Amino acid sequence: MKVRWNDEFITDFVSSVTWSGSASQASRTLSFTVANSPYDVSFQKLNIALGDLIYFYDEGKCLFVGVITDMTRTGQIGSLTYTAKDFMHYLLRSTGAYVFKHSKPEAITEKVCRDIQIKTGTLAKTGKNIKSLIIENDSYYNIILKAYAKAAQKHGEAYMPVMDGIRLSVILKGEFSGITLDSVSDLTSSSYSQTTSDMVNRVWIVNNKNKMTGHVKDTDSINRYGIYQSIYKKEKGVNAKKAAKKLLTGITSSASVEAIGNVACVSGYAINIRDNASGLIGRFYIDSDSHKYENGTHTMSLQLAFENKMEEV
Repeated sequence: MKVRWNDEFITDFVSSVTWSGSASQASRTLSFTVANSPYDVSFQKLNIALGDLIYFYDEGKCLFVGVITDMTRTGQIGSLTYTAKDFMHYLLRSTGAYVFKHSKPEAITEKVCRDIQIKTGTLAKTGKNIKSLIIENDSYYNIILKAYAKAAQKHGEAYMPVMDGIRLSVILKGEFSGITLDSVSDLTSSSYSQTTSDMVNRVWIVNNKNKMTGHVKDTDSINRYGIYQSIYKKEKGVNAKKAAKKLLTGITSSASVEAIGNVACVSGYAINIRDNASGLIGRFYIDSDSHKYENGTHTMSLQLAFENKMEEV
């Protein structure tokens, strides 16, 4: 593990590092703690400032490039904790207005990234030509998601924007990471839960005048749990019944594990789990991840989803 501040490696000053991310609002974060002794004249100060560049490496591979956005001091003599966010946060924090006609999601992504001065890397190819996408005032991140959501409706794929160093890429969400975590050699703890809090078992289909034109429902779910209703507004060129059915949601299952760290286990990818004690056996999708480096050890906490769903906007 190494941490670089601008052009200087500061690993020897760092006592702990947390590298984390989520499958939604997908800006990855790096938090690190350094000692602080303002009254000791012999103590070497780093003078890290907001806006400075931070790089994070593990086994020689650069996992993170970002800018310092926050600083927290613990007491006059104690520690300083810095938080850096990758370049995705510029897309999340900045808004724009556009009218796109007959454009592919990847072309829309390239356009908005140029406007916000973010370089692009590998953008998932969709083959989908969007007839019209009108953006009045929305974040650049949401513009990219909305464009790719149009392709997802056609192909049934799930897409996710990620930062690859200083370049924005769009990946197919849910691809297998190649990692299997086993209760014998990898996992230190696990948990599993179910909830009806996200359930939708009836969807009204309405037109642009909010008049109901149809509906879809899960009768067995309604009889068992009662009605949880949502609305789908018809879109031009989209099969309304198919789109409405996608909104039907049953019992939501989730799980979390703590394990020996592996940098391939990051949000947006799938892993295999073998844990007979909790019943977590099979393929799961990483919803959020937090990797901690401290005292020469690397551990991680993962929130897992049972279904691979694209972030909604």
